[in-house]
Amino acid sequence: MKTKLFCLCLIAFITFADRGYSQCSTTYPAQGTCTGCTSSPTGTITITSNNTKFCATGTSTVTEFYINGNDDTIYVCGNITVNSWTGYGHNPVIVINSGHTLTIANALNNYENTKFVNYGTFNVFSGWNNFTDIIITIGNSATTNIAGDLTLNGGVLYLEGGTTRVSGKTTFNSGTGGTCLKANAILNTTDITNNATNMVEVAPSSTACIGYTGLATIYNTLTSSILNVHRGLSASGTAASDPAWGPRTTVSSMSCNILLPMVMGDFSLANSGTKVIVNWSTYSEQSSNQFEIQRSDDAINFFTIGTISASGNSSSTKQYSFTDHYPIIGNDYYRIKLLSDDGNPSYSVIKQIEITPPTEMKVIVNNSQNNIKVVMPENSSQSTLRLLDMQGRIIKIYKHTTQEEFATIETSNISSGIYVVELIAKQTHQSKQVFLLNGK
Repeated sequence: MKTKLFCLCLIAFITFADRGYSQCSTTYPAQGTCTGCTSSPTGTITITSNNTKFCATGTSTVTEFYINGNDDTIYVCGNITVNSWTGYGHNPVIVINSGHTLTIANALNNYENTKFVNYGTFNVFSGWNNFTDIIITIGNSATTNIAGDLTLNGGVLYLEGGTTRVSGKTTFNSGTGGTCLKANAILNTTDITNNATNMVEVAPSSTACIGYTGLATIYNTLTSSILNVHRGLSASGTAASDPAWGPRTTVSSMSCNILLPMVMGDFSLANSGTKVIVNWSTYSEQSSNQFEIQRSDDAINFFTIGTISASGNSSSTKQYSFTDHYPIIGNDYYRIKLLSDDGNPSYSVIKQIEITPPTEMKVIVNNSQNNIKVVMPENSSQSTLRLLDMQGRIIKIYKHTTQEEFATIETSNISSGIYVVELIAKQTHQSKQVFLLNGK
């Protein structure tokens, strides 16, 4: 028999009786810019100065990360594994950018008031006895995985969207911290124990979900929010009807009433000459409207470059593809944005691909828009573009003096026929034959 997931659906109530905590007022920094970073760091990294900014890119394993300064900020802009995280610094902030991963493989022995802000993937393989730390998960695609038990003894668990998974027991003890859930956040755990009053708060106008697969031991009121309990056949421990869950607990056969508009499947990028092929799939969709394909050159500021209609309602795998004909030379970052019928967006993880400058000029004729787009090769910032007829006469001439990757030749006043596009640069001389068809 498959183990069923028990879910506690929490909906914010106007007041929180007997509650002196303010975990839902937690603040957090934005993602880092990922410039001037250390690429693929290894060995031991020691930070001793105060207010230090450090960022890491690439994929690597760090033996030990030792923070001894105060108010330092660490940005994770790659896939970084740290075997041991230690130090005596006060108030460090670790920001994991969207699409990137921080894995702490063994000891997590930071000193005081460490704030982990996860926009991507955060893995902790040693459990967490949290006294003063703040664990933050931000965004629908963010995932925090804690292998072992999570014990809150005064720290804050702040979940604004995304999924947080605890493979062991989650224990809420007394202290000044607690847990805030908002923006469809999901917390999954094996067992749940509550030893203090109103340790879970749901932000106003938010919904969220706590799921557990094992034993519930609720000694004190878990929350004063409205609480719906879904119990499976293998339920044990505190009964769903027990008033210890909270004064507004109701027992229902309904599961968590959070309907995520998309369950994302595969998402990949492929380089096809000067084009990027974006492929993705969904395992299910609910009230989905359309996908926006978004691109960025810094993994932070994204712009929509195309749209594709979604499937509406589907419980089977759907495949999608989009071709970016004009990617940016260098590092390109892509994500998929899904708009549901109610207008609420959800996002995929971020994928990155590197586009190198072509060695040959590429010519794209667009007769419907009366232009020729020229993909410029490398080392052609100071060059001349000429459009010649078959007798060698110059029809158009352009000076290309910038680092732009594309140049455009207007053809609205040129008769149909065969022409030659010629590129003259200091290090190259190339030509391509084209056929123009217009109404002139």
